[in-house]
Amino acid sequence: MIARIWPWAISPRSSIWPRLHNRYTFKAGGKRGDYPGTQPSFYLSNAGAEIDLLLTWPNGEHWAIEIKRSTTPKLERGFYSACEDIQPSRKWLIYPGSECYPLGDGIEVMSLHGAMQALA
Repeated sequence: MIARIWPWAISPRSSIWPRLHNRYTFKAGGKRGDYPGTQPSFYLSNAGAEIDLLLTWPNGEHWAIEIKRSTTPKLERGFYSACEDIQPSRKWLIYPGSECYPLGDGIEVMSLHGAMQALA
């Protein structure tokens, strides 16, 4: 399987809601300079496996973040496949709700506010 990690944080396949939240995640949680060496990107394979926002920390650790606009978010098979490829240490599903809860398979569902607090 051919896959690519793109060097910018906005997937061209994502809708405007994830694009805006990807852009402002670093501004709300801190400027990029507040996380020296951290690389925001997105992951896309030829098979369609996709991660909206992939954070790669200086120690090589990956965090996979999927962003949904539904208040009852569901993950697609592509996210699970991408996580198998990347093996991230954290997997977040950010949605416009206010609750934070575990989804299973090590995935945490988080509000944007909850994600910002976790990044702080």
